[in-house]
Amino acid sequence: MVNGEWGMNVDAFKRKVKIRNFRDLEVWQLGMAIVREVYRVTKEFPKEERYGLVVEIRRSARSVPSNIAEGFNKDSNKNPRANVRGILVPICASAKADDIYI
Repeated sequence: MVNGEWGMNVDAFKRKVKIRNFRDLEVWQLGMAIVREVYRVTKEFPKEERYGLVVEIRRSARSVPSNIAEGFNKDSNKNPRANVRGILVPICASAKADDIYI
C-alpha cells in the first residue's frame, strides 16, 4: 500500500472521511457549481459567439469535474501522485486553450 503525504493509504483516508464516490468530494461539488455558473453567464453572450467562445468556455468548465471524477475512479493506491498529475495536466491544458481566445 502506498501512503499519502498524511501518513495513511488512500483507501484508509477515503473510509475515514466517508468518501464513497467522487460526488462526495468537495472539490468536485465546487467544480459542478462553477459549471452551472459558467452556463448561466454564457447564456448572456452574443449569439455570434454561441458556437465559438461559448462552446470552448463551457467545455473547459466541464473538464474540471470530469477530470476529478476520472482521477478518483483510477486505482489510487498504485500511484496517488500520478493521479493528481492526471487531473491537473488536462486542467492546465484547458487553461492554456482559453488563453488563445482572450
